[in-house]
Amino acid sequence: MRKIFTFILALIVGAGTLFAASGTCGANLTWELNSSGVLTISGSGDMTDWVAGDAPWYSSRSSIKTVKIGNSVTSIGRYAFYNCNNISSVTIGSSVKSIKYYAFKNCYNLLSVIIPNSVTSIGNEAFHTCSSLASVSIGEGITSTGWGTGNAPVQRVEDAAQYPEFNDWGDKVIREGGLLGQRWRTLTWEEWYYLLVERPHADELRGQATVNNVHGYILLPDDWKQSNKIPFTPDPNNWTTNEYNDKQWKKMEEAGAVFLPAAGFRSDREVSTVGAFGFYWSSTVFVSDRVPQDDARDIFISEKRFGPRDHEKRYYGLSVRLVQDVF
Repeated sequence: MRKIFTFILALIVGAGTLFAASGTCGANLTWELNSSGVLTISGSGDMTDWVAGDAPWYSSRSSIKTVKIGNSVTSIGRYAFYNCNNISSVTIGSSVKSIKYYAFKNCYNLLSVIIPNSVTSIGNEAFHTCSSLASVSIGEGITSTGWGTGNAPVQRVEDAAQYPEFNDWGDKVIREGGLLGQRWRTLTWEEWYYLLVERPHADELRGQATVNNVHGYILLPDDWKQSNKIPFTPDPNNWTTNEYNDKQWKKMEEAGAVFLPAAGFRSDREVSTVGAFGFYWSSTVFVSDRVPQDDARDIFISEKRFGPRDHEKRYYGLSVRLVQDVF
């Protein structure tokens, strides 16, 4: 009797392993990963947008070999299958309208993709470093495969053959820094670094703040004085210690203060992280043995951190703070 009981118990446990993991991935979407490595997305509506490594199946990513996205799913979220490098095939349902940025980034073993006619937008680097990708079939619905102003910011490019000419925010501007006499220009990376780090008392002349309910970062002039009775705490690592209304900010601005709003960034048609992060271009091209000249240096701000970053792709929509030389 004991042997029969043990055998039946083993069958029940074995049947339970058909689905290794499951959960939700949108307001009306669910996911299931079975023991054969098939990840199925079911339900209707948009998939959740995540940051890198936050998708609910991320901890099981090495087990995912095939992805099947149901016919009522309308979007593939940001970073959805990021670093799922054992995926070899993907089936995209007939209702998907957008594939968000980084959706399949670093899926090294993905061999082919068929994008249905329902898809109208593919975010930047959605298939970045999919080095085994030999075949991509793009449907007729695609109207947006990236975003950038290029040297003609009022023009919109829909012809894929022309798109490379418009994949950054201005070749002339970024390479020459706009150093054209009295005209407005963008700071070089070295100038940003000086303002934030190298100038005398730099650590006393910068900090997170909220101005008129907008989060951002304040840079004070070299000769800033607290005599105007408007208090300022350097780098408080929060948005609320330095909080100013319109009247207070006008006095600070008249004394030379500069405010950099945490305006987020743009990828394709989406603007993200507004109020949480700010990214500002420099006019300095980033060049290395591994990175082509489509990158540029930038700075970032947040509630807890700030500083010059390394580099970013120029087709992203980052903020630009214009300056003018005073002679």
